[in-house]
Amino acid sequence: MKETGKNNGPEKIIPEKTISKKTAAKDPLIIRDKKDGKQYYGGDQSWFSKNTRAFAGCGVVAGVNVLRTLMQREQFDDDTLGKDLRTMKKEEISREEYTSIMNNMYKRMLVFETPLVNKF
Repeated sequence: MKETGKNNGPEKIIPEKTISKKTAAKDPLIIRDKKDGKQYYGGDQSWFSKNTRAFAGCGVVAGVNVLRTLMQREQFDDDTLGKDLRTMKKEEISREEYTSIMNNMYKRMLVFETPLVNKF
């Protein structure tokens, strides 16, 4: 695993050769980075751009991972879903899309930030 620059532990990078596209389509938590082609398993707090989000975003990341799994396993009517949930239903999802959903979920979950820490 690759160490990140933040204190969130190792980033979960999956070697390219270990996951086939067929397997990735079956596992909803395989996420591909469009920029460099790396694959990840589930979201990662270090993907947040703000330090406080990276520090306090563990529940958000877990929630998005659960939501992604449910959206892949259950049938939902697209007409009743918002943009983020329709994205979660896609067979393959990118890191950029996943990070956007994590940021939107963070805002909706009302995670409280300490103003002093938020300046870093």
